[in-house]
Amino acid sequence: APGWVPPARLSKGNAPPAEIAEAIVKCLAAELRRGGGFPRIAELRDLHRNVADGQIDVRTGFEQLQVLERRSGGALHLSVGCQAARAILVRFAERQPAAAEFVRDLAAEYCRHLVQHRLFGRVRAVLVGECFTDADAAQAWEEEVLLALEPNLIRLADRLVADPTAHKLRAPHRRVARRNTADLLNQPIFGEVPE
Repeated sequence: APGWVPPARLSKGNAPPAEIAEAIVKCLAAELRRGGGFPRIAELRDLHRNVADGQIDVRTGFEQLQVLERRSGGALHLSVGCQAARAILVRFAERQPAAAEFVRDLAAEYCRHLVQHRLFGRVRAVLVGECFTDADAAQAWEEEVLLALEPNLIRLADRLVADPTAHKLRAPHRRVARRNTADLLNQPIFGEVPE
């Protein structure tokens, strides 16, 4: 996707998961700024509170999300936001989260869905054919990257909650040092072991 080339190249180049995660969070922050943050986060938060409080049931919540998504006219960020809200409603059916978690969980889920939509959903098929022998290996790699991404994704979600329009949203500071040129040149090619 436009703006997501660095993590895609790192993924194809067999970079460590932590380095890929750093590139993802930077691209995610830029994507949120370009897309206007998290549209209608307050409306979705209120919907979740109503379900958690028992004012409406989960099924009605799903129906309201479907209506909201139809009214959006296919806007990508609102559509992804509705997908994230559905994932939270499924969790409500399984357990009741504390009221303070609503908006933070929703923002974090929104960020995860954007990453899936903009990066993993697009590179998965290419990586299975070129870098991984099968889909299971690609899935294991994706889980490693998501695990490395999670702390920065939560920080970014907290910033998004503080500024839902994302006008001044920036990625958290780097936690992983970039590899220097000597390390990159000494990296084995195609799994070869250097002598």
